[in-house]
Amino acid sequence: MTSPNNKPPTVEFWPGAQPYLEQWADDPWGPGNPRIVQVPIHRDHRGSFTVLSQGDSARQTNLSVSHFNVIRGMHWQANKAQITKVVRCIGGRIFDVVVDMRPKSPTFGGWKGFELVGGASNIEKIQDAVVVPKGFAHGFQVLSANATVLYEQDGVWSPEDERSVNPLDPDIGIQWRGFMRHPQLSAKDAAAPALSTFQ
Repeated sequence: MTSPNNKPPTVEFWPGAQPYLEQWADDPWGPGNPRIVQVPIHRDHRGSFTVLSQGDSARQTNLSVSHFNVIRGMHWQANKAQITKVVRCIGGRIFDVVVDMRPKSPTFGGWKGFELVGGASNIEKIQDAVVVPKGFAHGFQVLSANATVLYEQDGVWSPEDERSVNPLDPDIGIQWRGFMRHPQLSAKDAAAPALSTFQ
């Protein structure tokens, strides 16, 4: 689908989100990398309304419900199937993590973590979300009894292009939160290759 002037439509995940973008001036990863955006929440006597996406490239929306100390990840897509994700916790609390898997990046194997909390109170006007750019693996750990996570992708899941790296790989060294005696992982994630496989 194209706009009336035959130009591809512009995607704006959240109208007005740009002024809220954190500018990591002193961060070696620089702009255009994983960052927090703040999502406006519009409230009235009926409740609240949030614009999640606009445009034609937000092609897949995923919703997951996970239990305490579950770790999902670390996943990304390669080749022409690379995707950008926008991740939001809509219930519970998670530790959301991205890992730089771009082969030529000076921060290859580096990670960043963001705590996301769902169920914003009535007095809050914004809610944090994490932007996961193309070339970055994504995963999260559940810090509450249960957590509901919503994430949108600008492309569909491609099994042949899906990649995973082990979330517990010491060469990455993600500092998962303090409940790590018995983390719950899928068999697939637990058997994911180490970072060294991709170097």
